[in-house]
Amino acid sequence: MKRYYEDYINDILEECNYLINRSGNLTFLEFERNEDLRRAFIRSLEIIWLTIKEDIPYLKNEIEKISNEIKD
Repeated sequence: MKRYYEDYINDILEECNYLINRSGNLTFLEFERNEDLRRAFIRSLEIIWLTIKEDIPYLKNEIEKISNEIKD
């Protein structure tokens, strides 16, 4: 299945929303004591990083295409 740049942006937003919502009322001590939560946060950050790292060239190309279409 072909993925569009919106899909990559949505992946990043989904992980950011998870981190923001889950950390809202969380103290550092609670975070530090909860291994499952720490692992989930680390995984969310990995997903964000991998999406950015792997898909930036794709996103850059898409942005250039859109920009060129607007200019024409």
